[in-house]
Amino acid sequence: MTGGSRGIGKAICELLATQSTDVCVNYTSDSSKTLAEKVVATVVAAGSRAIAVRADVSKASDVTRLFAETEAKLGPVTGLVNNAAIIGPKTSLLETSMEDLERTIQINVYGPFLCTQEFVKSVKARGISSDAEEGNGAIVNISSGSAFIGRPLAYSMTKGALNSFSAGIVDELAQLGIRLNSV
Repeated sequence: MTGGSRGIGKAICELLATQSTDVCVNYTSDSSKTLAEKVVATVVAAGSRAIAVRADVSKASDVTRLFAETEAKLGPVTGLVNNAAIIGPKTSLLETSMEDLERTIQINVYGPFLCTQEFVKSVKARGISSDAEEGNGAIVNISSGSAFIGRPLAYSMTKGALNSFSAGIVDELAQLGIRLNSV
C-alpha cells in the first residue's frame, strides 16, 4: 500500500487487516513514520502481519527496495494499491512553478508506474500461474474525480494521466493474470 499512513490509505490498510491480509504501509517522511507505525499496530491488532517501509515511490531504487523488503518480511506481494499522491500547488496556471508541477507528476504518475512495473517483475519472477481462479494478483489505482473537473490543476492532470495509464496497461496485465481496478 503506497501512501498508507493516513487518509484513504490508512482506511484501506485497516480494511485489508479485517480480511486477514498482510500489509506493508509505505510512508515517505519522518513526520509520517509515527502515523505509519500506528497503522501497523492497528493491522497487527486485527490479526494480520504488517510492516512500515519508508520509500519515495517516485524513485526507482526506493520502489525496488520497498518490494524487496516487503517480500523478505511478508512473502510474495500479491496485491498493490497505488494510493500515494500529493495535491501539489492549488494555484492558477501562471502561478504554478515547474518545480511544483514536476514533484506532483513524480509522485502521482511516476509512483504508480514504477510500483506497477515492480509488481509485474515480482509476479514474473514467481512464475505465471495459469490458474484463472487464483490469478496472479491485483492492482488498485486510486484516482480522483478531479481528473474530470480539472481542479486543482496539477493534481487533476496527474489523476487524468493515472486513468490513461490504467486504461493503457489493463490488457497487458490481464494477459499475465493480474486484475486491475481504478477507483
